[in-house]
Amino acid sequence: GDRLELEVLDARGDRVALFDTFEAAVVHEGVTMPAGSPLIAGSWGLGLRRGSHDLQRMVTVQGMAIEPGDPIAYARRWWQEPFAEPKHVLVHLTAGDSSVPEATGIALARAAGIVDYRTIDERYGTTPDRFLIDHGVVHGYEQAWPYRNAAGSAILFDPDDLDEGADGSGAPSETPLRITVPRDDGGVDGLRILYVNPTGQHAYYLPNDTVPFDWDTFAVQQMARYLSTVGTDLTDDLCQETRECPWLRPFEVDEP
Repeated sequence: GDRLELEVLDARGDRVALFDTFEAAVVHEGVTMPAGSPLIAGSWGLGLRRGSHDLQRMVTVQGMAIEPGDPIAYARRWWQEPFAEPKHVLVHLTAGDSSVPEATGIALARAAGIVDYRTIDERYGTTPDRFLIDHGVVHGYEQAWPYRNAAGSAILFDPDDLDEGADGSGAPSETPLRITVPRDDGGVDGLRILYVNPTGQHAYYLPNDTVPFDWDTFAVQQMARYLSTVGTDLTDDLCQETRECPWLRPFEVDEP
Protein backbone atom coordinates (compact mmCIF):
# COMPACT_ATOMS: atom_id res chain seq x y z
CA GLY A 1 0.00 0.00 0.00
CA ASP A 2 0.88 3.67 0.00
CA ARG A 3 3.38 5.00 2.53
CA LEU A 4 1.81 6.78 5.45
CA GLU A 5 2.92 9.46 7.88
CA LEU A 6 0.84 10.02 10.98
CA GLU A 7 1.18 13.15 13.09
CA VAL A 8 -0.14 13.57 16.62
CA LEU A 9 -0.86 17.19 17.51
CA ASP A 10 -1.66 18.79 20.84
CA ALA A 11 -4.46 21.29 21.48
CA ARG A 12 -2.28 24.14 20.15
CA GLY A 13 -1.56 22.32 16.93
CA ASP A 14 2.04 21.52 17.81
CA ARG A 15 3.41 18.14 16.82
CA VAL A 16 4.02 15.81 19.75
CA ALA A 17 4.68 12.60 17.83
CA LEU A 18 5.35 11.37 14.32
CA PHE A 19 4.87 7.81 13.11
CA ASP A 20 6.31 6.81 9.74
CA THR A 21 7.67 3.31 10.47
CA PHE A 22 6.39 0.14 12.13
CA GLU A 23 7.67 0.02 15.71
CA ALA A 24 7.15 -3.75 15.83
CA ALA A 25 6.64 -6.47 13.24
CA VAL A 26 3.02 -6.64 12.07
CA VAL A 27 1.38 -9.51 10.18
CA HIS A 28 -1.69 -8.57 8.16
CA GLU A 29 -3.47 -10.80 5.64
CA GLY A 30 -0.44 -13.08 5.43
CA VAL A 31 2.06 -10.26 4.83
CA THR A 32 4.71 -9.32 7.41
CA MET A 33 5.70 -5.68 7.80
CA PRO A 34 9.06 -5.85 9.66
CA ALA A 35 9.89 -3.58 12.57
CA GLY A 36 11.51 -0.40 11.28
CA SER A 37 10.04 -0.72 7.79
CA PRO A 38 8.09 2.21 6.29
CA LEU A 39 4.57 2.63 7.58
CA ILE A 40 2.16 1.60 4.83
CA ALA A 41 -1.52 0.84 4.44
CA GLY A 42 -2.04 -2.87 5.07
CA SER A 43 -4.94 -3.20 2.65
CA TRP A 44 -6.14 -1.64 -0.56
CA GLY A 45 -8.61 1.23 -0.45
CA LEU A 46 -9.82 4.28 -2.32
CA GLY A 47 -8.23 6.81 0.01
CA LEU A 48 -11.52 8.57 0.60
CA ARG A 49 -12.34 10.52 3.73
CA ARG A 50 -14.26 8.56 6.33
CA GLY A 51 -17.36 9.85 8.08
CA SER A 52 -18.25 12.42 5.42
CA HIS A 53 -21.87 13.39 4.76
CA ASP A 54 -21.61 11.99 1.24
CA LEU A 55 -20.46 8.64 2.60
CA GLN A 56 -23.22 8.57 5.20
CA ARG A 57 -25.87 9.24 2.57
CA MET A 58 -24.47 6.60 0.23
CA VAL A 59 -24.24 3.96 2.98
CA THR A 60 -27.83 4.67 4.01
CA VAL A 61 -29.16 4.30 0.47
CA GLN A 62 -27.14 1.17 -0.21
CA GLY A 63 -28.20 -0.28 3.13
CA MET A 64 -31.84 0.06 2.15
CA ALA A 65 -31.12 -1.76 -1.10
CA ILE A 66 -29.27 -4.73 0.39
CA GLU A 67 -31.26 -5.13 3.61
CA PRO A 68 -33.63 -7.76 2.15
CA GLY A 69 -30.57 -9.86 1.34
CA ASP A 70 -29.38 -9.94 4.94
CA PRO A 71 -29.71 -13.57 6.13
CA ILE A 72 -31.38 -12.42 9.33
CA ALA A 73 -34.26 -11.11 7.21
CA TYR A 74 -35.11 -14.59 5.95
CA ALA A 75 -33.67 -16.83 8.70
CA ARG A 76 -37.17 -17.79 9.85
CA ARG A 77 -37.75 -19.20 6.37
CA TRP A 78 -35.18 -21.93 6.91
CA TRP A 79 -37.52 -23.90 9.13
CA GLN A 80 -40.11 -21.90 11.04
CA GLU A 81 -41.96 -20.41 8.06
CA PRO A 82 -40.44 -22.05 4.97
CA PHE A 83 -41.36 -20.93 1.49
CA ALA A 84 -40.62 -24.41 0.15
CA GLU A 85 -38.67 -27.35 1.57
CA PRO A 86 -37.26 -26.55 5.04
CA LYS A 87 -33.49 -26.39 5.40
CA HIS A 88 -31.27 -27.37 8.30
CA VAL A 89 -28.63 -24.95 9.54
CA LEU A 90 -25.57 -25.18 11.76
CA VAL A 91 -24.40 -21.75 12.88
CA HIS A 92 -20.64 -22.00 13.51
CA LEU A 93 -19.11 -19.09 15.42
CA THR A 94 -15.70 -18.42 16.90
CA ALA A 95 -15.59 -16.87 20.36
CA GLY A 96 -14.69 -13.20 20.44
CA ASP A 97 -14.80 -12.70 16.67
CA SER A 98 -14.53 -8.96 16.03
CA SER A 99 -14.41 -9.11 12.23
CA VAL A 100 -17.82 -10.76 11.95
CA PRO A 101 -19.08 -9.96 15.46
CA GLU A 102 -20.24 -12.88 17.53
CA ALA A 103 -23.37 -10.90 18.37
CA THR A 104 -24.28 -10.98 14.68
CA GLY A 105 -24.10 -14.76 14.49
CA ILE A 106 -26.06 -15.22 17.69
CA ALA A 107 -28.71 -12.80 16.44
CA LEU A 108 -28.94 -14.84 13.24
CA ALA A 109 -29.39 -18.06 15.23
CA ARG A 110 -31.98 -16.32 17.38
CA ALA A 111 -33.94 -15.20 14.33
CA ALA A 112 -33.80 -18.76 12.98
CA GLY A 113 -35.38 -20.11 16.16
CA ILE A 114 -32.19 -21.83 17.29
CA VAL A 115 -31.34 -19.62 20.26
CA ASP A 116 -34.38 -19.67 22.55
CA TYR A 117 -35.15 -16.41 24.34
CA ARG A 118 -38.48 -17.48 25.86
CA THR A 119 -38.02 -20.90 27.49
CA ILE A 120 -36.04 -21.35 30.70
CA ASP A 121 -33.19 -23.87 30.46
CA GLU A 122 -33.23 -25.75 33.77
CA ARG A 123 -29.45 -26.17 33.65
CA TYR A 124 -28.96 -22.44 34.13
CA GLY A 125 -32.25 -21.13 35.49
CA THR A 126 -32.53 -18.74 32.58
CA THR A 127 -33.00 -18.82 28.80
CA PRO A 128 -30.13 -19.84 26.52
CA ASP A 129 -30.20 -16.33 25.06
CA ARG A 130 -29.85 -14.70 28.48
CA PHE A 131 -27.12 -17.18 29.43
CA LEU A 132 -25.06 -16.05 26.44
CA ILE A 133 -25.67 -12.40 27.25
CA ASP A 134 -24.93 -12.66 30.97
CA HIS A 135 -21.61 -14.44 30.39
CA GLY A 136 -20.31 -11.92 27.88
CA VAL A 137 -20.50 -14.29 24.93
CA VAL A 138 -22.67 -11.93 22.89
CA HIS A 139 -20.44 -9.00 23.83
CA GLY A 140 -17.33 -10.94 22.81
CA TYR A 141 -14.69 -8.69 24.39
CA GLU A 142 -12.58 -10.29 27.10
CA GLN A 143 -11.43 -7.04 28.71
CA ALA A 144 -14.99 -6.12 29.66
CA TRP A 145 -15.62 -9.25 31.73
CA PRO A 146 -14.11 -10.72 34.91
CA TYR A 147 -12.79 -14.01 33.51
CA ARG A 148 -9.06 -14.63 33.96
CA ASN A 149 -6.63 -17.46 33.25
CA ALA A 150 -4.04 -18.78 35.69
CA ALA A 151 -1.66 -15.96 34.76
CA GLY A 152 -4.29 -13.34 35.51
CA SER A 153 -4.85 -12.36 31.88
CA ALA A 154 -8.34 -11.55 30.64
CA ILE A 155 -9.95 -14.33 28.60
CA LEU A 156 -13.36 -15.11 27.18
CA PHE A 157 -16.03 -17.39 28.62
CA ASP A 158 -16.41 -20.72 26.83
CA PRO A 159 -20.14 -21.57 26.65
CA ASP A 160 -19.85 -24.90 24.81
CA ASP A 161 -16.61 -26.42 26.18
CA LEU A 162 -16.27 -28.49 23.01
CA ASP A 163 -12.68 -29.44 23.88
CA GLU A 164 -13.70 -30.56 27.40
CA GLY A 165 -10.84 -28.53 28.83
CA ALA A 166 -8.17 -30.14 26.66
CA ASP A 167 -6.78 -27.02 24.98
CA GLY A 168 -4.90 -25.88 28.09
CA SER A 169 -6.32 -22.36 28.05
CA GLY A 170 -8.05 -22.69 31.41
CA ALA A 171 -11.20 -21.30 29.86
CA PRO A 172 -14.02 -20.62 32.31
CA SER A 173 -17.11 -22.66 31.55
CA GLU A 174 -20.24 -24.19 33.03
CA THR A 175 -22.41 -27.08 31.87
CA PRO A 176 -21.85 -26.99 28.08
CA LEU A 177 -24.64 -25.14 26.28
CA ARG A 178 -24.25 -26.75 22.81
CA ILE A 179 -27.63 -25.67 21.48
CA THR A 180 -29.17 -28.44 19.36
CA VAL A 181 -32.72 -28.22 18.04
CA PRO A 182 -34.21 -31.51 16.76
CA ARG A 183 -36.70 -31.11 13.91
CA ASP A 184 -39.62 -33.38 13.15
CA ASP A 185 -38.07 -34.64 9.90
CA GLY A 186 -35.17 -36.25 11.74
CA GLY A 187 -32.74 -33.41 11.13
CA VAL A 188 -31.24 -30.96 13.60
CA ASP A 189 -30.35 -27.29 13.67
CA GLY A 190 -27.71 -25.99 16.02
CA LEU A 191 -25.32 -23.36 17.29
CA ARG A 192 -21.71 -24.10 18.18
CA ILE A 193 -19.25 -21.54 19.54
CA LEU A 194 -15.65 -22.56 18.94
CA TYR A 195 -13.09 -21.38 21.49
CA VAL A 196 -10.21 -21.16 19.03
CA ASN A 197 -8.52 -18.29 20.86
CA PRO A 198 -9.00 -17.25 24.51
CA THR A 199 -9.02 -13.58 23.49
CA GLY A 200 -11.03 -13.97 20.30
CA GLN A 201 -10.38 -14.76 16.67
CA HIS A 202 -12.13 -14.51 13.33
CA ALA A 203 -12.94 -17.96 11.93
CA TYR A 204 -10.90 -21.13 12.05
CA TYR A 205 -8.08 -21.85 9.67
CA LEU A 206 -5.69 -24.69 8.81
CA PRO A 207 -5.14 -27.88 10.83
CA ASN A 208 -2.43 -27.62 13.45
CA ASP A 209 -1.46 -30.81 15.26
CA THR A 210 1.26 -29.09 17.30
CA VAL A 211 -1.20 -27.57 19.79
CA PRO A 212 -2.86 -29.35 22.74
CA PHE A 213 -6.24 -29.27 21.00
CA ASP A 214 -6.54 -28.73 17.25
CA TRP A 215 -9.59 -26.49 17.10
CA ASP A 216 -9.25 -25.94 13.37
CA THR A 217 -9.42 -29.64 12.53
CA PHE A 218 -12.27 -30.20 14.98
CA ALA A 219 -14.31 -27.34 13.50
CA VAL A 220 -13.80 -28.41 9.89
CA GLN A 221 -14.65 -32.04 10.65
CA GLN A 222 -17.75 -31.10 12.63
CA MET A 223 -19.11 -28.94 9.83
CA ALA A 224 -18.17 -31.55 7.22
CA ARG A 225 -19.97 -34.29 9.14
CA TYR A 226 -23.07 -32.13 9.49
CA LEU A 227 -23.13 -31.28 5.79
CA SER A 228 -22.38 -34.83 4.65
CA THR A 229 -25.37 -36.13 6.62
CA VAL A 230 -27.61 -33.38 5.21
CA GLY A 231 -28.15 -31.87 8.62
CA THR A 232 -29.05 -35.05 10.48
CA ASP A 233 -25.93 -35.56 12.61
CA LEU A 234 -24.53 -32.73 14.70
CA THR A 235 -21.89 -34.49 16.77
CA ASP A 236 -19.43 -33.08 19.31
CA ASP A 237 -17.35 -36.26 19.41
CA LEU A 238 -13.72 -35.45 20.23
CA CYS A 239 -12.57 -37.92 17.57
CA GLN A 240 -13.11 -35.07 15.12
CA GLU A 241 -10.05 -33.33 16.54
CA THR A 242 -7.78 -36.32 15.90
CA ARG A 243 -9.35 -37.38 12.59
CA GLU A 244 -9.99 -40.85 14.04
CA CYS A 245 -13.78 -40.98 13.76
CA PRO A 246 -15.09 -44.25 12.29
CA TRP A 247 -16.99 -42.42 9.56
CA LEU A 248 -13.84 -40.75 8.21
CA ARG A 249 -11.84 -42.29 5.40
CA PRO A 250 -8.22 -42.92 6.41
CA PHE A 251 -5.53 -40.80 4.82
CA GLU A 252 -3.72 -42.55 2.01
CA VAL A 253 -0.09 -41.45 1.93
CA ASP A 254 1.99 -42.44 -1.05
CA GLU A 255 5.44 -43.61 -0.01
CA PRO A 256 8.28 -41.89 -1.91
